[in-house]
Amino acid sequence: MTNKEIKLELARIALERCAFTTNETLTESLKNLYGWVVAEDAEEEKEQTTEQDEQTTSLGKVFNVMYSQGHGGYVTRINNTLNAYDIYTVEDLLLKFDKHDFLRLRNLGKKSLTYFEDALYELGIKEWR
Repeated sequence: MTNKEIKLELARIALERCAFTTNETLTESLKNLYGWVVAEDAEEEKEQTTEQDEQTTSLGKVFNVMYSQGHGGYVTRINNTLNAYDIYTVEDLLLKFDKHDFLRLRNLGKKSLTYFEDALYELGIKEWR
């Protein structure tokens, strides 16, 4: 059982015990504890989902940002090069290449890297080695 599961189970048991006590302060405290644990669990889940969403962002979103920044001429070049290496999501890119590898790819240079990084940053993806 994970820590998260243990916390939720303890909170659930505490909430069930509320029905058997006449102490209103204790009952209210147990209800607050349960609410806090459930809220904390929901927040953790939201953070994990957000991280996963960031990394599985399609390259299309990155390219749309590049178009909006006026760097549309680089989109086709970068897209064709990355597709040749079976890279279709930001996660694929982050797992397979660092910045130096990106620069070594044929047809991509410093300007391509700069514009691509700017688009990633605008999408909230700041971690790229």
